[in-house]
Amino acid sequence: MLGDYTNCGVQTLKLYPSEPNSKKLVTWQKISYVVMGKSSNGRDKVSRVEYCEITPSLLIPYLKPKLQEFVIHNFMSKWQEIFFKGFVPNLPLNTILY
Repeated sequence: MLGDYTNCGVQTLKLYPSEPNSKKLVTWQKISYVVMGKSSNGRDKVSRVEYCEITPSLLIPYLKPKLQEFVIHNFMSKWQEIFFKGFVPNLPLNTILY
């Protein structure tokens, strides 16, 4: 999963030949976290949706590391769910998992 795979993965995501010089903007949304004041235990995080416009030549390099993180996160969460669903039915009664 974390190895060096040259034939697959986000590193194979390429721009079309016309995109590097394109002035056309891609409109997209992202969720950002904005610190709004302080709570008794530190900072409060408030999420908000931001609308962004960016050229394809800047968007793809921005997204590549985020896509890689998502792929790894998605794989791990699915593996954990499958493991947990197979594990729980075999637990003795009154067992606590922590």
